[in-house]
Amino acid sequence: MCRKPLSLSIRHALCGVLALAAVPAFAQSTDESATDPTQSLETVTVTGSRIPRAQIEGPAPITVMTAEDIKTKGFISVPDVLRALSQNTGETQSQQSASGADFSPGAQQVDLRGLGPNHTLVLVNGRRIADFPLPFKGRSNFTDVSNIPIGMIDRIEVLTGSASAVYGSDAISGVVNFILKDKADGTTLDFRYGDSERGGGESAKLNLSTGFTSGDFNLVFGAELIDQKPLWAYDRKIQDSSADGPTTRSRIARRTFLRTDYYDDYIDPGEDTCAGLGYLNDGSTFYAFRPSYGYYCGSQESIGYGTILSSRKGINTYTTMSMPLGDDLKWFADVQAGYSTVDLFRDVAAWSYMAPDGNEEGYFYNQATGQVEYWQRQFTPEEMGGLKRGMIETTQKTLGFTTGLKGTFGTAWDYEASLSHSQYKAKISWPQIIASAANNLFLGPQLGIDEDSGYPIFDADPERLYTPLTRAEYDAIAARTVYHPESQSDTLAFTVTNPALFAMPAGDVGFAGVVEYGYQSYDLKPDPLATEYYYYSWRDSDGHGKRNRWAAASELRLPLLDSVNASVAGRYDQYRFAGNSAGKFTWSAGLEWRPIESLLARGSYGTAFRAPDLHYVFAGEGNDETSGDDYYRCRVEEPGVDISDCSYSGEGLIRTRSGNRNLKPETSTSWTAGVVFSPTDAFDVSIDWFDIDMRRQVQDLSVQELLIDEANCRLGADINGNPVDPNSPTCLDAIARVTRLANGNLYGVYVSPINVARERTNGVDLSAHYRLDTGIGTFRFSGNYTWTHEHDFQQYSGDVTVDQYAVNSGFDIPRSKASASVSWEKDALTLTLHGERLGRLPNSDSYDQIVDIEAGEKAWIGATYRYNASAQYRFSDHAQLSLAVTNLFDKMPPKDPTYTAYPYYDISWFDSLGRSYYVQFTYKFGGSAL
Repeated sequence: MCRKPLSLSIRHALCGVLALAAVPAFAQSTDESATDPTQSLETVTVTGSRIPRAQIEGPAPITVMTAEDIKTKGFISVPDVLRALSQNTGETQSQQSASGADFSPGAQQVDLRGLGPNHTLVLVNGRRIADFPLPFKGRSNFTDVSNIPIGMIDRIEVLTGSASAVYGSDAISGVVNFILKDKADGTTLDFRYGDSERGGGESAKLNLSTGFTSGDFNLVFGAELIDQKPLWAYDRKIQDSSADGPTTRSRIARRTFLRTDYYDDYIDPGEDTCAGLGYLNDGSTFYAFRPSYGYYCGSQESIGYGTILSSRKGINTYTTMSMPLGDDLKWFADVQAGYSTVDLFRDVAAWSYMAPDGNEEGYFYNQATGQVEYWQRQFTPEEMGGLKRGMIETTQKTLGFTTGLKGTFGTAWDYEASLSHSQYKAKISWPQIIASAANNLFLGPQLGIDEDSGYPIFDADPERLYTPLTRAEYDAIAARTVYHPESQSDTLAFTVTNPALFAMPAGDVGFAGVVEYGYQSYDLKPDPLATEYYYYSWRDSDGHGKRNRWAAASELRLPLLDSVNASVAGRYDQYRFAGNSAGKFTWSAGLEWRPIESLLARGSYGTAFRAPDLHYVFAGEGNDETSGDDYYRCRVEEPGVDISDCSYSGEGLIRTRSGNRNLKPETSTSWTAGVVFSPTDAFDVSIDWFDIDMRRQVQDLSVQELLIDEANCRLGADINGNPVDPNSPTCLDAIARVTRLANGNLYGVYVSPINVARERTNGVDLSAHYRLDTGIGTFRFSGNYTWTHEHDFQQYSGDVTVDQYAVNSGFDIPRSKASASVSWEKDALTLTLHGERLGRLPNSDSYDQIVDIEAGEKAWIGATYRYNASAQYRFSDHAQLSLAVTNLFDKMPPKDPTYTAYPYYDISWFDSLGRSYYVQFTYKFGGSAL
């Protein structure tokens, strides 16, 4: 990884670095080629600006990861690369995430500064790509980085901070720009095979890149094929059974067959009954006991049926073409196309009684036994016909196309007119249980409503519950719900640049201007039955919408003095959607001061915005499960009792949600200040302060706040006795949003997104690089470190501001991240050791906000370290063999005694893959050396 320092020599600066029209005076080198007065560098546009500049760095820090970095540091996928970035501090969904499996299977995200994936702008070759067509956690749109082919990346440039003045909406926490390879002077084949030491998760990847020239026509083509096998949880001892749980309570067996009375006391099935079912779950079902509840038939091993790594097979291709149409005009086109299948297993299917109106309370009056009962089944692989029938299956099709003209006019003007189109189409299939069919199979027809309990009446023989299903019976109640979501993003742009708009005493003024028109759309295209109460515990929302936008922007780069450069940019964007319009002007400014050749002092300030998210605006009505405190019953039935001790705290409920077409843009400000010091061409160090303040952040209405309002409004006073008008708009709205059952129990809450929250973060980025030439070879050292001083969140104006790093904050992000590498190169051999440090994280109790510090309870998981090692040997200029070992010391996730939920560790940051080995062979036919 190379953070580009401003005052490096040209030779050292080209470690992955950018752009440039001419050699700047400050960038002198001891390399002989740099002393040639005719020497110049290729003009490249730098992420963070549209102006081609004759500088190595700008006023805001940019981090670069090259293709060579990716290989030597042992990164296997794009998510692996981004995970190593010290600025990528947000909690995202792993391949084990239940939320990811339910809402966005197969997709992965990047979250700079921990402000949410939807606030990081992802570009490919400087252009927007279509969002993943399903929303993150069912709420906001985001970009899927898992489909970007790692073998076709030339470099990744990361700009952190507000950048809307250049890129428009979404660039609140930063920009990640993937630059794909566009040069090939021969044909290169690259094959990699990998496997884990503990078994499972093996993978193979083949890359091809080639190109040709025919007259004036140039073409470069690349393709990547990948075959990733799944890794099952039962293949890892750390999570193959509920016996791996850290507490006695968490180690009890799963309830494969369960029958309770109205009071939730388990009705004993008898040891013989469970013995007769012992062959199920691969022979692990037994007569189990749960303290305080009773006996049931369960399995400890059935919890290990999920996948840790998903199965993925696919091909991605990239083609770039160009042809001169005259002395001052060139046509260009890029085409990216991908096809992938992703399969993962979340959990076995389950059933309990679900009423036709979607009520999942599960109780019914059993005429056969004369009491109210609750029945539950978790179906076994033997009944399902194998685990493969329970896979969530995803087919992903991506297409990106850009074409345009580049040319010059006048004495110094360059222009580009381009049209880009990007689309993402998917077919996603989830296994389901048809609620009415399962009700009928287990309970028979409904016979009415019991007058005393109010529950439906069934005449259900308990023997039916304890009789395993035949394959035909399971097939009669099982189905697949299939969605066909798609998204699209189109942009028509015209850009002009002039590196010498006019002259100032210290040099020429650079200028760039752009006008854009864009179109964006998404359509979830769910199974119509999934939006009804048809499948067990699954009622999803529909969502589809579109918006148009136009924008105009300009930038100036001003040499104020020989040692001082300034840059300013301004942009206006207007979005039109759902009969509304939202416009926003953003601007940025930067300053660079070089008092001496080896020192740069820099600073930047910018404003940013995010247009209302399409799914936040257009989401249809859907349900999910959550919990909340019943403040009304606590105050009425247990007055004076702390809410955490009340019998009605943490009540399970159904959250119903829909979009809001009146949302306003989120806004932010950002500033950076830092220095870069590079006394020699072999050493540089930089330190930069960052500060981002985001306002009007879109959040769903708080369930807890609504329940507090409902209690205040129903009682006519708040907790402190202050009067509350039950007929006020707030009260009428809150009472209408909360649903209760006939017995007064909470059932559901209706929420929608609103502009309400504020989030702020600030801290320090540190980077250093050193090269040491010795008689035994060249050593290279690099390191990156991010320390966050503050990360505060306030959901409602007037609320207490939450420190996300405090004990019991309810957030799961590290204060610090670091990475470092050391490599040795001698002749044909290169050895590299790469390490990453993840700062301490809250333990599960702190995340759940129940740690008692005064009682001496622990709140943290200590910092963790992971290492990769690689070796590369060049047999010739055209052949290279690479060996890599990831997780060199075979570290498993850190133990957390409070993490009682499966898999008993924090899956947002860790997995149990363990040590893995990869061998990679690269051969180039023709052309220059590798």
